[in-house]
Amino acid sequence: MTPAVIRLTILAELAAVAPYAAPTEGLLHAINDKIRPKLTLAQLKEHLSWLLDRSYVDFLPDDIDPKNVDARRWLIKEAGLAALRK
Repeated sequence: MTPAVIRLTILAELAAVAPYAAPTEGLLHAINDKIRPKLTLAQLKEHLSWLLDRSYVDFLPDDIDPKNVDARRWLIKEAGLAALRK
């Protein structure tokens, strides 16, 4: 799958759980149920970073360990919703 299709799949998954935030690990499993080949955690983080840089998504840090990037919970922003409507 192309990076664009993967990123739209991530946005669609986050839109489906909105207004709640999806944990990274749960998001990885949900995305891997929909695409082939499956993503690794590192690949998912790269796509999330790309989406974050463009303000399509945001994250909530873990309350206990805010510096733990693997414990982030992800949410879609207005720009991400707009990208889905294109």
